[in-house]
Amino acid sequence: MATEAQLAQARRTVENEDYLPWAEVKAAKALLGIVEPDHVAEARAMMGLPAVPSQVKNQ
Repeated sequence: MATEAQLAQARRTVENEDYLPWAEVKAAKALLGIVEPDHVAEARAMMGLPAVPSQVKNQ
């Protein structure tokens, strides 16, 4: 369980996410329960490709 201080720091990290390392922001979002969409799978779906490249059949 996170303390109030840890949650406050996580909120500050998320507010300044454009200026901080990706891994730090991802950890802060996980602590706060923020779920990010899988942009790669979303983009592949828009192009009509399978979500996981391993689903492509060898020809």
